[in-house]
Amino acid sequence: MRLRVIVLGIFFIFSASASYAAEQPLKVLIVSSPLCPACQKAEKEVLPLLKEKYGDEIEIKKLDYGEPGDYARLLGLQDKYNWHPEKILIPILLIDGNFLVGLDSIRSYAQLYIDTALSLRNNPARVKERAALDYRLPFLLIVLILLLVLCKIRSGRSRQISQQEKAGKGECAGNTNLVDSSEDI
Repeated sequence: MRLRVIVLGIFFIFSASASYAAEQPLKVLIVSSPLCPACQKAEKEVLPLLKEKYGDEIEIKKLDYGEPGDYARLLGLQDKYNWHPEKILIPILLIDGNFLVGLDSIRSYAQLYIDTALSLRNNPARVKERAALDYRLPFLLIVLILLLVLCKIRSGRSRQISQQEKAGKGECAGNTNLVDSSEDI
């Protein structure tokens, strides 16, 4: 009974997290600096247009290139998406794993990249594909738990059988070297 509750709990947690992930807005990240004029133009001209056009479908976050923590996060994102330019130029707009570098690129391609990312998210075939991927992990966890339980049950039964066999053969577990007392007399 306890195992059923655990397995069902794990399944519902993962199914809820899968549906929650599908409802989250597309994350758009801008890397800029207050000392960079092109960055300031991108933040004042392009980002408001994107927010106006897409509303709640996107979530815009900012990283300050001059802040050590934000810079470290940018380096982590570069590793994650395997993007290693010879020189880092700002502003940078990161949309669904794609980097747009420079004000002109951001102005020209940001809407195209966002439209593409959103259409892939809302494509019924893509949604089914993501749902299938989201449900593989809980399924594998359930199979793993069941295998562990079966192994535990089998090992418990084999111990019982070996104990019954020992008891049936009349073996003595603690006193195997018996001395014949008739020889001493």
